Amino acid sequence: MATAPIFTKEMCNCETCEGSGVMFEVKIEGAEEVVWQCEGENIDFEEEKRYTTEEEDDGVYKLLISEVDVDDTDCAFQCVAKNAAGQTISEAKVFVEEMPEHVKELIQMKEHKQ
Repeated sequence: MATAPIFTKEMCNCETCEGSGVMFEVKIEGAEEVVWQCEGENIDFEEEKRYTTEEEDDGVYKLLISEVDVDDTDCAFQCVAKNAAGQTISEAKVFVEEMPEHVKELIQMKEHKQ
C-alpha cells in the first residue's frame, strides 16, 4: 500500500536580521511533487524574485529568500510534499529583527556614493 511522502528532515524556524537571506531546507522520501507556500498560498516564483528553490538528487529541497523584510516576521512558510497517496506538510516561521536606524542610514549613504 502506498503512503504519503515522509519528511526525514523538517523545516526549522529561523531568526535573522532585516535584509539578510534565509534558507529553509527539508529532506523528503516519496514525493512526486513539492510545492512551497507562504501563509498557505503557493509562492509565485515568477513574480516574487526574492524567492528561489533548489532540489538535490537525494530528496533535499531548499527555499531561499534573498532579502527578508520586517513584514516577513511571523510568516508561516510551508513545504507541501505530494504523491498519489496523499500529501504531507512541513511548516516553519521566520522571525525578523529590524535593522537599527543608524545602520540603515549608513547603508543608504554607501549606496548613494556608488
